[in-house]
Amino acid sequence: MEKNLYTICIYTENQIGLLAQFSNMFTRRNLNIMSLNAQASSIPGVHFLLIVAEGTGQKVHQLVHSLEKRVDVIKVFEYEGDKTGTDQLNLLLDTLEEVRNYLKIRTR
Repeated sequence: MEKNLYTICIYTENQIGLLAQFSNMFTRRNLNIMSLNAQASSIPGVHFLLIVAEGTGQKVHQLVHSLEKRVDVIKVFEYEGDKTGTDQLNLLLDTLEEVRNYLKIRTR
């Protein structure tokens, strides 16, 4: 199977040890993390991770499915290809609005 680059955006609660747990999930699925960006989002208590990983589509889909099952993960977005520079900023702004709407629905 051919390996491609995938961009994975994860919105999560801020908890100690999450990054190590996520890294282990990538390792178990034989996915190589090419770049990682973690930061606080403009939503209080919510953090944003942008990960570019190399692997097969099947493994990435399995990973995203496993991440979405976690209680501390709010929302996961998956894109094929490496989103860089301006693409990452647009991705952050687009997904942030969707997460805000998701949280409004969830807290009603």
